[in-house]
Amino acid sequence: MFTQILAQILSQLKQMKKIDKVLFYNTLGQLVINKTKATKQLITRNLNSGLYFIKIYSGNKTITKKIAVTQ
Repeated sequence: MFTQILAQILSQLKQMKKIDKVLFYNTLGQLVINKTKATKQLITRNLNSGLYFIKIYSGNKTITKKIAVTQ
């Protein structure tokens, strides 16, 4: 299930011309997803329910957001 914050992140992704890397961290700070290919799709179905921090790198810009995933 997508949260309102994830919808905002997806909206910001659409505005970016190139995405270099997307990282998902759990609340313990452990890296759980590392997408290094340019993509505008975020696959969360493999994530357990819980809070995650997403870092999106695009050129010299970085976006960091907190999302809640519920299955």
